[in-house]
Amino acid sequence: MNILLTLLLLSAGCIAAEEWEESSSLPSQAVTRNHPITFSIGKYGYYLTGYGSDEQVHDDFYRYDSETDTWEILEDFPGLPRGFSYGLEYNGKGYAGFGLWFEGNSSQYLNDLWKFDPETNEWEELAPCPCKGRRHPAMVAVNGKIFVGLGDAPGENLKDWWEFDIETNSWKQLPDLPSLERHHPYYFGIDNDVYVGLGHGTKRDENGKFIYKSWFKWSSETNEWTQLNDFPGEGRVAGTQFSYDGKGYVLSGQGDDHLNFEEGEFYQYDPVSDSWSALPSHPGSSSRWAPGSFVIDGYVYFTSGRSNFEPVVEHADLLRFKLPTNVSKVEESENIFTVFPNPVSTRLFLNSYFLINRIEITDILGNIIFESNENINEVNLESFPEGTYFVSVFTNDKFQTKKIQIKR
Repeated sequence: MNILLTLLLLSAGCIAAEEWEESSSLPSQAVTRNHPITFSIGKYGYYLTGYGSDEQVHDDFYRYDSETDTWEILEDFPGLPRGFSYGLEYNGKGYAGFGLWFEGNSSQYLNDLWKFDPETNEWEELAPCPCKGRRHPAMVAVNGKIFVGLGDAPGENLKDWWEFDIETNSWKQLPDLPSLERHHPYYFGIDNDVYVGLGHGTKRDENGKFIYKSWFKWSSETNEWTQLNDFPGEGRVAGTQFSYDGKGYVLSGQGDDHLNFEEGEFYQYDPVSDSWSALPSHPGSSSRWAPGSFVIDGYVYFTSGRSNFEPVVEHADLLRFKLPTNVSKVEESENIFTVFPNPVSTRLFLNSYFLINRIEITDILGNIIFESNENINEVNLESFPEGTYFVSVFTNDKFQTKKIQIKR
């Protein structure tokens, strides 16, 4: 399978605002933790449960007001305290479940599901999944259904796939993921499709790794799996994920050595082109293991998780990032710009028919080797090795990519 290696930042107009900002940290009463359940409804972000720096699982519950940048303590989640579980919003309601409860020498892998009503701040227990209880599953809502699967149960990783019908409060089993079993995958929903992959298994993949790069789509309309292009970067596990404006996002986590990245890596997925784009890393000296996130009014809010470089830190901050809006890709037949000479030896010249907001050059692995937010018409490529590269030019509302060769 050919990998589409278009790792592009989006429009320069958006990029100017693409800076991480600090918001109000979690309340002082909240134990720092990893694996919190996070979701948003309207102007509010919700934050509950998780595995704390006190090595206990929790059932506390908080609400963040994005307009006032303040936190409020809500009544505790009525289910068992838990970590390694997930939640989501669908049609104005919150849903949460699964994960691991433990106390002393007792533990339980959970298969429950709960619904939260933001009007009453009350939870309702729904039908449990007739599946194995599990930690670290994928959990996505599209097309009136909640899809849950993968994860790990005692002594095994899983690849089963289940559908919860919100209207009928009922479950049914679907075809398994057509790949290796895994836990702590990345996942999100776009339109009527679920996207899931990456994650950590106990079997080596075709790259000889236990942490994977494979990526899949589940169609809720045809009930079929499709294998997509592999993730073009390093395999990864234990980050956070979300979708917005027709795109999916994976943020932070750990690499294929199960250690934090040196930066808080951030990628956008385009389902139309089945390709990934790099975005600015979140602040900090490393990525984070098992953080949380929620999206409000075009901002992603990012919190918690563990930095495992010395010193080990469980975070309580709240950072936010303005997500890019969609711009239109222009095909070769409609020129935004031309480049010459091509092949090029040292200096590449650009002739644009529009005001350039941003220029990027990437190598065949998708690494950005040159970028500029200025309306320039010349780039010195003398220090770059011979090979194939991609030049992308962004205007206010469109972008175009052209292939060049460096030869000497």
